[in-house]
Amino acid sequence: MKRGKPFPNGSVFVFDLLEARKKDDSLVEGPRKLLGVMERDIRRFAKTGGWGFEAFAGDTTQRVVKDPETQCFSCHESQSDHWYVFSTYRQ
Repeated sequence: MKRGKPFPNGSVFVFDLLEARKKDDSLVEGPRKLLGVMERDIRRFAKTGGWGFEAFAGDTTQRVVKDPETQCFSCHESQSDHWYVFSTYRQ
């Protein structure tokens, strides 16, 4: 990410989406809403830009992605200039 080059096969991103709660005029971490995972494999996931997508509900192993093309890639497609990844390197 720092070099600004495509991610190699085997790259994995994990996204931990937590509920935000207000406490004492601050936002604090609440329970996990979703754990998202992206895996880079250009051949296996050719239809979705070389990325496999999965997500798990809360603190469970319950899978929530039924159709990665419509549930995930349809949004990630807007980031094709960044190899379909929303995150960027910040210094």
